[in-house]
Amino acid sequence: MLNNSRLIDKWRAGYIERCTSGSGRGLGKPTAVMPQGGSFLLYEGKEGDPFWTKAETLLYCALIAYIIFEGPAEDRNMNTLVDMISGMEVKEDDENYKNAVDYMFDGLAKRKPDCFAVKQYRKFKLSSGKTAKSILISCGARLAPFDIQELRDLTMYDELQLDTLGDKKTALFLIMSDTDSTFNFLISMVYTQLFNL
Repeated sequence: MLNNSRLIDKWRAGYIERCTSGSGRGLGKPTAVMPQGGSFLLYEGKEGDPFWTKAETLLYCALIAYIIFEGPAEDRNMNTLVDMISGMEVKEDDENYKNAVDYMFDGLAKRKPDCFAVKQYRKFKLSSGKTAKSILISCGARLAPFDIQELRDLTMYDELQLDTLGDKKTALFLIMSDTDSTFNFLISMVYTQLFNL
C-alpha cells in the first residue's frame, strides 16, 4: 500500500471530524476510528491489564475531542493526534509540571469548562506522573506507525470521502500486500470507518 502511496487517494485516517458532516447522517458527537482504544493497532500477543487500554482510550477521547471542536479543519487527522501525544512530556518528580498540551487544555477549560474534551482530560490528569508516563508510552508505541512519513502523507487529508460512498455507484478497492501485514491495520481502519458512517 505504501509502496504506491503517491498513486492512491489520500485518506484522513480516523476521519477525525464531526459526525454532523455535510451528508447529514451524523449524530453530533465526536468520532474517530479507534474503537476500544485502537485495538486494531495492538501488537500480536495477549493484551495485558485492561486498565492501560481504558486509560489510553480516555486520553484519545480527550485529544480527539479537542482536535474536533477546537482545531482547524486541516488539522483533523491522525498526524495531529500523534503530534499532540509526542508533545506531552511528563515529569515523574514534578506533579505540577505542565507541557504544551496541558496549557492548551487549560485555555479550553477557561473558555468552556463543561466541554467533553476538558472533562476527559481532567480524568487523565488524575494519574500520577509515573502512570501518565506509562500511558503516554503505550499510546506512542501503539501509534508509532504514524511516525513514518509516507503514512503521515497518506493520512494528512481526505480524498476518499468515505461518507459519500453509496450516494452514487462507486467501486472502492482496498489492496493489501499478501507478503507483508505491517500496514493491514489501515484496511481495518477504513472498514471500521465505513461501518460507523
